[in-house]
Amino acid sequence: MDLIRVKEKAGELLNKIAGTLRALTERFPLLFDLGHFLAEKRRIVVFVSAGALALFLILIIAVVAAHSGGSEKSAPPINSTAGPAIPAGEFFMPGEPDFVPKFIPGREPRSFWSVEEIRPYWKIPDKSDRWREEIKSTVDKLMEAVP
Repeated sequence: MDLIRVKEKAGELLNKIAGTLRALTERFPLLFDLGHFLAEKRRIVVFVSAGALALFLILIIAVVAAHSGGSEKSAPPINSTAGPAIPAGEFFMPGEPDFVPKFIPGREPRSFWSVEEIRPYWKIPDKSDRWREEIKSTVDKLMEAVP
Protein backbone atom coordinates (compact mmCIF):
# COMPACT_ATOMS: atom_id res chain seq x y z
CA MET A 1 0.00 0.00 0.00
CA ASP A 2 1.43 3.34 -1.04
CA LEU A 3 1.30 5.88 1.82
CA ILE A 4 1.80 8.86 -0.48
CA ARG A 5 -1.31 7.89 -2.44
CA VAL A 6 -3.31 7.50 0.79
CA LYS A 7 -2.15 10.95 1.91
CA GLU A 8 -3.25 12.47 -1.43
CA LYS A 9 -6.67 10.80 -1.21
CA ALA A 10 -7.16 12.03 2.37
CA GLY A 11 -6.20 15.58 1.29
CA GLU A 12 -8.68 15.46 -1.59
CA LEU A 13 -11.45 14.26 0.73
CA LEU A 14 -10.76 17.04 3.25
CA ASN A 15 -10.75 19.64 0.45
CA LYS A 16 -14.15 18.37 -0.78
CA ILE A 17 -15.58 18.60 2.74
CA ALA A 18 -14.22 22.14 3.18
CA GLY A 19 -15.65 23.17 -0.21
CA THR A 20 -19.07 21.80 0.73
CA LEU A 21 -19.04 23.73 4.02
CA ARG A 22 -18.03 26.95 2.22
CA ALA A 23 -20.88 26.49 -0.25
CA LEU A 24 -23.38 26.00 2.60
CA THR A 25 -22.20 29.10 4.44
CA GLU A 26 -22.48 31.17 1.26
CA ARG A 27 -26.02 29.91 0.53
CA PHE A 28 -27.34 30.21 4.08
CA PRO A 29 -25.34 32.99 5.79
CA LEU A 30 -27.89 33.54 8.58
CA LEU A 31 -27.86 29.89 9.51
CA PHE A 32 -24.12 29.84 10.12
CA ASP A 33 -23.84 33.27 11.75
CA LEU A 34 -24.19 32.04 15.31
CA GLY A 35 -21.90 34.62 16.94
CA HIS A 36 -24.69 37.15 17.44
CA PHE A 37 -27.12 34.47 18.66
CA LEU A 38 -24.61 32.99 21.11
CA ALA A 39 -23.84 36.38 22.62
CA GLU A 40 -27.48 37.11 23.43
CA LYS A 41 -28.63 33.69 24.64
CA ARG A 42 -25.50 32.28 26.25
CA ARG A 43 -27.29 30.65 29.23
CA ILE A 44 -29.78 28.79 27.00
CA VAL A 45 -27.03 27.61 24.70
CA VAL A 46 -24.98 26.30 27.65
CA PHE A 47 -27.93 24.37 29.12
CA VAL A 48 -28.95 22.91 25.76
CA SER A 49 -25.36 21.90 25.05
CA ALA A 50 -25.01 20.27 28.48
CA GLY A 51 -28.29 18.40 27.98
CA ALA A 52 -27.25 17.18 24.55
CA LEU A 53 -23.89 16.04 25.94
CA ALA A 54 -25.61 14.19 28.81
CA LEU A 55 -28.01 12.44 26.40
CA PHE A 56 -25.09 11.50 24.16
CA LEU A 57 -23.16 10.00 27.08
CA ILE A 58 -26.22 8.07 28.26
CA LEU A 59 -26.70 6.73 24.75
CA ILE A 60 -23.06 5.62 24.56
CA ILE A 61 -23.29 3.92 27.97
CA ALA A 62 -26.51 2.15 26.94
CA VAL A 63 -24.95 0.88 23.70
CA VAL A 64 -21.82 -0.33 25.47
CA ALA A 65 -23.90 -2.05 28.17
CA ALA A 66 -26.11 -3.71 25.57
CA HIS A 67 -23.15 -5.07 23.63
CA SER A 68 -20.95 -6.01 26.58
CA GLY A 69 -23.09 -8.92 27.75
CA GLY A 70 -21.95 -12.13 26.10
CA SER A 71 -24.58 -14.10 24.28
CA GLU A 72 -24.95 -17.84 24.57
CA LYS A 73 -23.98 -18.22 20.91
CA SER A 74 -20.55 -16.70 21.43
CA ALA A 75 -19.70 -18.77 24.52
CA PRO A 76 -17.84 -22.00 23.77
CA PRO A 77 -19.48 -25.25 24.83
CA ILE A 78 -18.49 -26.32 28.33
CA ASN A 79 -17.14 -29.76 27.50
CA SER A 80 -15.24 -28.82 24.35
CA THR A 81 -12.36 -27.03 26.12
CA ALA A 82 -12.64 -28.41 29.65
CA GLY A 83 -10.88 -31.66 28.94
CA PRO A 84 -11.76 -34.77 30.90
CA ALA A 85 -14.54 -34.40 33.43
CA ILE A 86 -13.60 -34.16 37.10
CA PRO A 87 -15.36 -36.75 39.24
CA ALA A 88 -17.90 -35.40 41.74
CA GLY A 89 -16.10 -37.15 44.58
CA GLU A 90 -13.26 -34.63 44.32
CA PHE A 91 -15.64 -31.70 44.78
CA PHE A 92 -17.87 -32.92 47.60
CA MET A 93 -17.18 -34.39 51.01
CA PRO A 94 -18.21 -38.03 51.32
CA GLY A 95 -21.28 -38.80 53.37
CA GLU A 96 -21.09 -39.92 56.96
CA PRO A 97 -20.08 -43.54 57.35
CA ASP A 98 -22.80 -46.00 58.21
CA PHE A 99 -21.95 -47.47 61.56
CA VAL A 100 -23.98 -49.04 64.28
CA PRO A 101 -23.38 -47.71 67.78
CA LYS A 102 -22.55 -50.27 70.40
CA PHE A 103 -25.58 -50.16 72.64
CA ILE A 104 -28.55 -52.30 73.37
CA PRO A 105 -31.73 -50.55 72.22
CA GLY A 106 -34.05 -52.07 74.82
CA ARG A 107 -31.84 -51.23 77.77
CA GLU A 108 -32.37 -48.19 80.02
CA PRO A 109 -29.45 -45.72 80.40
CA ARG A 110 -27.44 -46.26 83.57
CA SER A 111 -27.38 -43.64 86.27
CA PHE A 112 -24.37 -45.24 88.03
CA TRP A 113 -21.34 -46.99 86.57
CA SER A 114 -19.18 -49.39 88.45
CA VAL A 115 -15.35 -49.19 88.32
CA GLU A 116 -15.20 -52.39 86.25
CA GLU A 117 -17.55 -50.93 83.63
CA ILE A 118 -15.59 -47.66 83.43
CA ARG A 119 -12.11 -49.22 83.33
CA PRO A 120 -11.99 -49.92 79.51
CA TYR A 121 -12.85 -46.29 78.75
CA TRP A 122 -10.98 -44.38 81.47
CA LYS A 123 -7.21 -44.23 81.60
CA ILE A 124 -5.27 -42.29 84.16
CA PRO A 125 -2.28 -40.68 82.45
CA ASP A 126 1.10 -41.35 84.00
CA LYS A 127 3.20 -38.33 84.92
CA SER A 128 0.36 -35.82 84.90
CA ASP A 129 2.80 -32.86 85.12
CA ARG A 130 4.28 -33.78 81.75
CA TRP A 131 0.81 -33.94 80.17
CA ARG A 132 -0.18 -30.64 81.78
CA GLU A 133 2.86 -28.94 80.20
CA GLU A 134 2.13 -30.58 76.85
CA ILE A 135 -1.47 -29.36 76.92
CA LYS A 136 -0.42 -25.87 78.01
CA SER A 137 2.12 -25.53 75.18
CA THR A 138 -0.40 -26.77 72.61
CA VAL A 139 -3.04 -24.31 73.81
CA ASP A 140 -0.47 -21.50 73.74
CA LYS A 141 0.44 -22.35 70.13
CA LEU A 142 -3.22 -22.35 69.13
CA MET A 143 -3.89 -19.04 70.85
CA GLU A 144 -0.88 -17.37 69.18
CA ALA A 145 -2.38 -18.15 65.79
CA VAL A 146 -5.63 -16.35 66.71
CA PRO A 147 -5.57 -12.71 65.56
